[in-house]
Amino acid sequence: MRWWLGLVLSAVAGFVDAVGWIAFGGVFVAFMSGNTTRLGVEAVRGDGVAAWQAAQPVLAFVAGAVAGAWARRAGGLAGLLAAEAALLAMAAAMVAASGAAVLPLALAMGMQNLARQAAGPAQLGGTFITGTLVGLAQALAAGEWRGAGAQAAAWLALLAGILAGALAMGAGAAPALAGVALLLLVLAGTAALLRG
Repeated sequence: MRWWLGLVLSAVAGFVDAVGWIAFGGVFVAFMSGNTTRLGVEAVRGDGVAAWQAAQPVLAFVAGAVAGAWARRAGGLAGLLAAEAALLAMAAAMVAASGAAVLPLALAMGMQNLARQAAGPAQLGGTFITGTLVGLAQALAAGEWRGAGAQAAAWLALLAGILAGALAMGAGAAPALAGVALLLLVLAGTAALLRG
């Protein structure tokens, strides 16, 4: 169950990041590497407004990871997934009302990293896919086919989520985010039932 949950959550991260990227003009909400690069470049260029815009999702992501740690301590995996679903639902409502939902999305994705811990042979704990690709390459070089398959599955889950998110944007960001929030609530309920 944990391995499949990690793959589903990787797909969710890709989905939400694609929606955020398209809806908010190139802002990452699940992957902070791009926002950090943009922050540094804009700071060097002297564009304080653009640097601040790049810094906000990074700060929200870190705050989400802190809140996720608290939610996991208080309510376990089910509580953490429910809190993330609530943030995604709030983001969907904000997009429907005004279009501004970058911060709750980055908060939710920061939380999600606490749900996606190492699951099986592939590292699913972070939204840093470069490490997964390096792990795939190392496993292939060593002839470790099971490990290579696990790393490839993690990357493919993320890519599938990105493709689904981009396709879902045809219906609009609000319905796409509401749908993924519902999926997370189902996962939270499943986690709660399996736990006890």
